[in-house]
Amino acid sequence: APINIWNDHSDAMAVRDSGWIQLFAESNQAAVDLHIQAFRLSEEVSLPVMVCMDGYILTHAVERLDVPEQESVDLFLPPFEPRQVLDVDDPVSIGAMVGPDAFTEVRYLARAKQLQALEQIPVIASEFRSAFG
Repeated sequence: APINIWNDHSDAMAVRDSGWIQLFAESNQAAVDLHIQAFRLSEEVSLPVMVCMDGYILTHAVERLDVPEQESVDLFLPPFEPRQVLDVDDPVSIGAMVGPDAFTEVRYLARAKQLQALEQIPVIASEFRSAFG
């Protein structure tokens, strides 16, 4: 097949139903800003978040960026507190395998978290604007 350096979002569409939240950046500044917001969103709804950006179009562009100071980012993000800590005295196996008896419930719960994220995204974006301009 001929080489193609342009983007087509096929990588993001391939994992569309994975349960991950996808945020799409339309500029390099948006990519920086969304990465910070993604950490906050992920912590609030307990779902992984990926920030998607157009390869080649953005990755090979030169653009001035406003990178926030680490102290400001630390104030915006919640402190990291693991929700599930492994107990060496009571080991368990944790994996992605879900049997047929629980699959529908797991997908339902993931969908509920995604709907919660839809409500949180504009709130987090507004708080981000207030904190960073």
